[in-house]
Amino acid sequence: MNNSASVTVIVVNFNQARFIKDAFLSIRNQTLSPEKVIVVDDGSAPTDVEDLRRLISETGIEAQCFIQDAKNLGISARLNQALKEVSTEWLLVLAADDVLLPNSIENLFDSVTDSVDVVWGDLDVMDEQGDSLGFSRPRDTWQGTVSTRYKTPNKPFKDLLKFNNFIPGGMTLIRTKTVVDAGGWDSSITTEDFDLWLRISKTSQFKYITKSVGKYRVVEGSKSRRDSHKLRDQALFLSKHAGASKETDKGIAYLAAMRWAFTVLRMRRIPDYSLSEMATGIGVSPLSAWLQMPRAISTPIYWSAIARVKRLTK
Repeated sequence: MNNSASVTVIVVNFNQARFIKDAFLSIRNQTLSPEKVIVVDDGSAPTDVEDLRRLISETGIEAQCFIQDAKNLGISARLNQALKEVSTEWLLVLAADDVLLPNSIENLFDSVTDSVDVVWGDLDVMDEQGDSLGFSRPRDTWQGTVSTRYKTPNKPFKDLLKFNNFIPGGMTLIRTKTVVDAGGWDSSITTEDFDLWLRISKTSQFKYITKSVGKYRVVEGSKSRRDSHKLRDQALFLSKHAGASKETDKGIAYLAAMRWAFTVLRMRRIPDYSLSEMATGIGVSPLSAWLQMPRAISTPIYWSAIARVKRLTK
């Protein structure tokens, strides 16, 4: 039997039972086993819940807690429910359609120190069928270079504003007390990972390891791809940080411009929620957001091209 670590893996499911067997097996096959597993269902269809219960038994992951009440509350609310059941020093969130590599927990724990609160590594990106798309994130994306700065632990708040969210929400090791002290996840928003990182990154040390720790599945129509619904949500969590200083407001204006521009590119149309409205909702000057637009567009394009060249010349 594998040695165990003081970590709880929280598996979150919403109508993804067709993928979750791989997720469960990846937990069971860890070289360093989690002390506890919590499975949370966010109001899936009855047949999906039935499959979920069957697979918990078949894969033998020994889930100590199964939260299911047929309601769709959203991932943040479900994570907060699971957080109340966590008794270990660390936690790790695993989406039902993602997969841990066999030594994920062991590799993450190897980098734990008393001063570190968050440890993350690379995620190999795959399609719905589980076939590799040929790159990892953040290593092979335009944000890969900034991640390497955190091979030595540091507080990434300023870099998060400058480079967008380069820290995965799933398959990242998080100190439980840090999440509890921050009040858990904000259930009023859907971009739950970036919001948590921004709130804790002013005081918490984050560490990056240059190893792949999991496989991230790109599923068409998933929440993460519904770009047209995210701008108001992003304005809400960015507003928590506006007004602290001129430097912070400038960073927030830049990030708002970048996220708005990304949405335009993905939607291929102008969204109903304008950049000026977004800036006003955040609490920064609309003019400052528009003035940041050239840099907000050019920086990701430039570094994305560099990352692509690096992938092609490996």
